[in-house]
Amino acid sequence: MKIAINNNRRSTSDNARLTTSLHSITLTRMSLYSIETHGQLHPFLNYEWLLTNGAGAFASSTVVACNTRRYHGLLCAATIPPVGRVMTINRIGELLYLDGRTDQFLELSISHFRNSFHPRGDRFLRRFELDRTARWEYFVEGVRITKELQLLWKRNIIGLRYTIEAPSDRQVELHLLPFISMRDFHALRDAPGPRIDVSANEWQLVVKQENYVLRLRSDAGQFSPRADWWYGHAYAIETERGLDDTEDLFVPGLLVHKNRSTSQLTLWAGLDDIEALDWDQELARRPDPLAHLPTPASVNIQRLARAAADFVVTRHRPDGQRNADTGQH
Repeated sequence: MKIAINNNRRSTSDNARLTTSLHSITLTRMSLYSIETHGQLHPFLNYEWLLTNGAGAFASSTVVACNTRRYHGLLCAATIPPVGRVMTINRIGELLYLDGRTDQFLELSISHFRNSFHPRGDRFLRRFELDRTARWEYFVEGVRITKELQLLWKRNIIGLRYTIEAPSDRQVELHLLPFISMRDFHALRDAPGPRIDVSANEWQLVVKQENYVLRLRSDAGQFSPRADWWYGHAYAIETERGLDDTEDLFVPGLLVHKNRSTSQLTLWAGLDDIEALDWDQELARRPDPLAHLPTPASVNIQRLARAAADFVVTRHRPDGQRNADTGQH
């Protein structure tokens, strides 16, 4: 089943204001899709979501964030819009260390290897929502973590925002590991493949492969480089189709964010230049597919309008004119 569904670092005072404001956030409208998962893997492993950017790029996976197709990933970029698609970031590993226990960690992510699922972040997932962003809500030993994914309009950039809500006496340390493939979106990656170069400083990680440069920046935490291969990610739907179904993914670095009480981190990543970006301003640039619907419109009509908009891209013709084409994913 497919569901049609400021880059400056914060000061201590900024985080204090954030702690207060997070509890007064109100939603402008209900999400078009909201699914309570209750920590269960099935049937939600079979429910898929899609975000697009109007220029051929997309993000897609399952509700529980376990990739089951070669086309699943957080950023499939359109390098020659709306074509030339390259799968860049397949997934993010998310490790959680609580209360200074460095010898124990819990994981929010989930992947399928040939005979098992590992790790099992689906057990902490309670709710998934889809509208202009994809949103996951986790509860881990008294700590609530909300992850939001935004695909920037007409740009090969994603934003991942983590909001951590914990009591004031709890220390939370979040480790984020990007898993990348940097390959044609129809292909699969076998290690090692083309050479990958990695450089990092505290606030940025840069990954270079041939003509592609993937940049990752965060407004909190600290990057460090690494070079790890994770072998044998299995994609069940490719198996069902009798196609090659396993892939090796590369981890170029690690982002570590440590804080007490409530905090927020936004990770931007993409093939385009990443300057100072603002989450709300970028989200406001995205056209609202529901804006021109007659009022009132039923939920089903709203969902159909949103799904149809996902499959419309802008194509530039040789004469300089633009066409609106279909066929996104």
